[in-house]
Amino acid sequence: MLAAYTSGLAPALVALWLAVDAVQALRAPRSIAYGEAALVAGLGLAVNLVSAWLLMRGGQPGHDHHGHQHQHEHGHGHGHGQKKGHAHGHSHQHDHNFSAAYLHVLADALTSVLALAALAGGAWFGWGWLDPAVALLGAVVIGRWSISVLGHSARALVDATEDPQLSQRVRERIEADGDAKVADLHVWQVGPRAWCAALSVVADSPRPVDEYRGRLRGLGELRNLTVEVHRCGGAQAGFSDR
Repeated sequence: MLAAYTSGLAPALVALWLAVDAVQALRAPRSIAYGEAALVAGLGLAVNLVSAWLLMRGGQPGHDHHGHQHQHEHGHGHGHGQKKGHAHGHSHQHDHNFSAAYLHVLADALTSVLALAALAGGAWFGWGWLDPAVALLGAVVIGRWSISVLGHSARALVDATEDPQLSQRVRERIEADGDAKVADLHVWQVGPRAWCAALSVVADSPRPVDEYRGRLRGLGELRNLTVEVHRCGGAQAGFSDR
């Protein structure tokens, strides 16, 4: 998540610099070496297309080269248990870092195409203003992409993400026996396809903490789980609406 955030922050600074330079060039036109500039833009386009192909190739099924997972569990006599674990590999679903890298090279490729078009217009028709105008457009494209990446990764960094479907599945599994009720539930993302959950369970006849954790073992997205269990004589009545 931190890498994704950085991948969004650096291009945002580049977009700002590009916009300032483009405005200055529009206000005070400068001479342009069209041949050399086109060569650099073409090289940049080729590099970004190859980079995009490599990223997509790495994200295809069959390219998951490594991954590992381990878990630790501990509980306390007062009904509190915790299960910790983590897993990582080359899985790109919900992977902000992969999305950031892929969108980055696509944005760069687009700006290279626009630059080539602008250079062609300037060289063939004398439209010198077209190059800084396209640079300004490229700054807007990169800036919007950066803001999107920063928004998604920042929410994950401050635990502000949520998955309503996953939360609903957690609630349904815990309450499947008709006695237990989920009094409090918080689910947040901590990595690519990795979520944490903290929940408080109340029941007339509480079961061991391990049993409630066992009901959630089929939810592979959960990497860290905290379960707190309380006996409540009015659980059925007091939480019937939840």
